[in-house]
Amino acid sequence: MAINDRSLVLLPLFSALDDRNRRALAQVMTERSFAPGESIFEQNAPGLYCGFVTFGDVRIVADAGPGEQKGELARLGVGELLGEMALLDGGRRSADCVAGEKGAVLAALARDEFDLLFNAGNPFAFALMDLIAVQLARRLHHAAEVLRDAALEESPEG
Repeated sequence: MAINDRSLVLLPLFSALDDRNRRALAQVMTERSFAPGESIFEQNAPGLYCGFVTFGDVRIVADAGPGEQKGELARLGVGELLGEMALLDGGRRSADCVAGEKGAVLAALARDEFDLLFNAGNPFAFALMDLIAVQLARRLHHAAEVLRDAALEESPEG
């Protein structure tokens, strides 16, 4: 089901777009609804799209190790982006994504559609790339802190 371009105004990344660009974007995005606890995508599945949460929330979960239970890595709410690596590399999903207690609705953007927007010079494509860069930088800083803290705990002087 196509996205209503008026619903995109409610999301921060889309609010700065003019009506023409927002309508163009809505034409290439699809609405995907998920029941509470329903799988949105699974770890190692092909990354075919990214999504913006427009209702509810989603949990990002991954295996802690062989035979271990899955642990929650993040919880994303309305306006947040998930699956963005699919736009960059088209690789496999690095974790599972599950709809939260109220379910979730996503405004999904396929990688092929993003490539068309990017190549056409759509301002949204560049804004999205900026958002992805900021998110990846934050995650990288966080991962570096976690690794540093773990190394300090294991060191004899720690």
